[in-house]
Amino acid sequence: MIERGSPRRIAIFGTGSYTPERVVDNEWFTQFIDTSDEWIVQRTGMHQRRWASEEQTTSDLAVEAARNALDAAGWSAEQLDFILVGTCTPDNLLPNTAQHVHHKLQCRRDCGAIDVINACSSFTYALTLITSMIRSGQVGRALVIGAEKLSCFMNLKDRTSCILFGDAAGAACVGAAPEESRSDILVCRYGTDFDYESLNIAAGGSRSPASHETVEQGDHFVRMNGRAIYKFAVNTLTNEVRGVCEETGIEVGELACIIPHQVNIRIIHSAMENLSFPMERVFVNLDKYGNTSAASVPTAIDEAYRAGYFKRGDLIAVCAFGAGKSWGSQLIRW
Repeated sequence: MIERGSPRRIAIFGTGSYTPERVVDNEWFTQFIDTSDEWIVQRTGMHQRRWASEEQTTSDLAVEAARNALDAAGWSAEQLDFILVGTCTPDNLLPNTAQHVHHKLQCRRDCGAIDVINACSSFTYALTLITSMIRSGQVGRALVIGAEKLSCFMNLKDRTSCILFGDAAGAACVGAAPEESRSDILVCRYGTDFDYESLNIAAGGSRSPASHETVEQGDHFVRMNGRAIYKFAVNTLTNEVRGVCEETGIEVGELACIIPHQVNIRIIHSAMENLSFPMERVFVNLDKYGNTSAASVPTAIDEAYRAGYFKRGDLIAVCAFGAGKSWGSQLIRW
């Protein structure tokens, strides 16, 4: 074990994910809106998504993914120093979702627990924060989770948004790497370019507190402008992958795998064409799960590693982007 305060490299010791049992296929939406399986697949690449039961909360999904990650790492919950949960669908406004997870895992009282609320880029922001905390010696072992129950916020009359989102959770056990390890989180990038109108949930906060009127107007549902997001997403994914590579002097082609936010297959294809990067080395699971926001990247990392898309010592790039026009990316030596 590396002593606190010494220089540290960062390793991901184990990953886990969880998706609810309920499968919602494209045909299901034809009960509510003018759409078809062919229309949805052509425009998004999505065939189905998973939705949680009414009884399940975001923290329930997070705990399942966390337990899988802890098992993979060979860690116990009692060994954790910190928990970060990235989500935009918290169990409550307070206490935070990470505290719910802390309680359900029965962690130590001196294990910190905070939420990172930045929509689809929440997990990548959380991974950046914990990288700094571990590197500085403040934290030894941490659990970073992305979890969402977006099905609670879908307007089934709005075909521009309701078909896109699913529920899921992904988790990573992150800690100081031993001296002999090559593993490290080499680059962390992030940014924002505020844009309220392109994607929001208008009510429920201090800007527009819940009322009969906000409920009747559907202001608690996701609203989005797909056209505005499309160009931003393609450019961001392209620029961020190039950026993390340029900061370390490697070529994009040296990456073993790119794990993008699972938002839309056309966005991913367009960005990979810009990068001249082969799709067979890009992990995609949006056909099964849809856009799971903060859970998208950690769920994909877990499935990609287990499927053999990359191995220890390989270089991978991850990138997420979303509401508020925020983005976060990492270059990881696995």
